[in-house]
Amino acid sequence: HALRCFSAAAEADPTLSAAQLALGMAFMARGTWPFAEQALANALALDPARSPNTLRSLAEARRRQGKLEETVAALDELLSLYPAEHAARSLRAEVLAGMGKGDAALADYVSLLEQHPGHAATLRQAAGLLVQSGRTEQALAWVEAALEKSPADDELWLLRLDLSGRVGEDAKPLLDRWQQASPGSAFCQDLLAGFHNTL
Repeated sequence: HALRCFSAAAEADPTLSAAQLALGMAFMARGTWPFAEQALANALALDPARSPNTLRSLAEARRRQGKLEETVAALDELLSLYPAEHAARSLRAEVLAGMGKGDAALADYVSLLEQHPGHAATLRQAAGLLVQSGRTEQALAWVEAALEKSPADDELWLLRLDLSGRVGEDAKPLLDRWQQASPGSAFCQDLLAGFHNTL
């Protein structure tokens, strides 16, 4: 019913940006990405302020259709207007990495990490790109620097374990460091218990 209302409003006045935006959002909610993209592009064309919400939604509609170059273009515009849009920068990095543009993606991850150096999910993505490009030592250095600032972050310790590729007995020194840095970590305790059970 809402889709019919938004469609009628957009047809009644095709120059009304808000109606086009509402129509685009209704199409997104239904997963009809090509229609969402068209309505959002119309809304954006009618919006001299270039709303960040419209740009964000347009990028998502394009990404869902696999239109990666167009997705990056929308995110580029969003970031040129609103450079502090962390979610847009993260999405652009993810899309660029998927396109095989690791260095460009890494630049976005570095920018994000400058603002939030211990953000484990971003660090995991950046470290993965570094490892793929043969720069494992740099990835380890970044994770170690993050652990110095956030020694109780279980996600960072898990990333550190993943990067070193240590399993079994080789993992023991790293698990001991983790336990010393974060004695209350239930996650570390579970891993240590599992380690001792396998001996």
